[in-house]
Amino acid sequence: MSAPAYYIVTGGTSGIGLEAAKALASAKPNDKVIITGRSKPQVQLPPNIELRTFDLGSVAEINAFVDGWEHPVSALLLNAGLVTGGKTTYIDGVERAFAVNHLGGAALFFALYKKGLLTEDARIILTSSGMHDSEMVGNPAKPHWESAAAVAAAKGPEADPTVQYSNTKLANVLWAHALSRHAEEKGKRWTIAAYDPAFVPGGGSKLTREGGVVKAFMFGVMSYIPSLVTLMTGIVTSTGPRSGKALADLAIGDAHKNEKMAYYQLENKVESSKQSHDIALQDDLWDWTNQKLGVKTSL
Repeated sequence: MSAPAYYIVTGGTSGIGLEAAKALASAKPNDKVIITGRSKPQVQLPPNIELRTFDLGSVAEINAFVDGWEHPVSALLLNAGLVTGGKTTYIDGVERAFAVNHLGGAALFFALYKKGLLTEDARIILTSSGMHDSEMVGNPAKPHWESAAAVAAAKGPEADPTVQYSNTKLANVLWAHALSRHAEEKGKRWTIAAYDPAFVPGGGSKLTREGGVVKAFMFGVMSYIPSLVTLMTGIVTSTGPRSGKALADLAIGDAHKNEKMAYYQLENKVESSKQSHDIALQDDLWDWTNQKLGVKTSL
């Protein structure tokens, strides 16, 4: 029997991350699915899903995890995300949502890459959101992006938690574009994609756990009327299992093998926002991220 493949799903203890992990575990029963998060899932896990507990907002904890990791990774699903609330908080000088939703994923990627633990045909999938697009119909909080440094500092409009969430989702797509360009320049055969799971009300996510009572209440109310949300706002809605399965398919589906930078909404390939295609913004975020993480080489 061949050695098992390994898949890592950040933010895999709840919501679409957990659904994606379960879909992967079901489709690949002889492989291992590693979910990461700050707490244990509230459900019993299949035997080929394993939990690793650490805070994706902490580069030190990420590095400690990778220091103890020795298996080649076939798919890295950078799915963790949160909406903060109340007073703006920082981790190592970076606003918390930006630290978790963007910087932590990049740190995990580079740490694995530095150790040679990404397979030659690895898939790197970043969970974004339609909210990254300022032109999206019904977008409740358009991103406000001047520079990566400004978003990380969150001293202006970025201090609004919902605007900052949109900023972090734009960062996911910008960074995916930049990663794809650098990977192609180095002849890498990785599959790289950004993914919009659509709006999943009541999907079991802990997305709003730092966002306060009001946000949690609104998400709870909307879980009972997803069709009304679509009708009133034009926002595409989904269910946790559907969004999780579509995410898992990007990680293992034959149709996506060696796919160069693509953006998906659920099962459909679509165009990401005009702003996400701005190479100057991509390069600014790439350079800021590398400097913050102390990365000495582009790849």
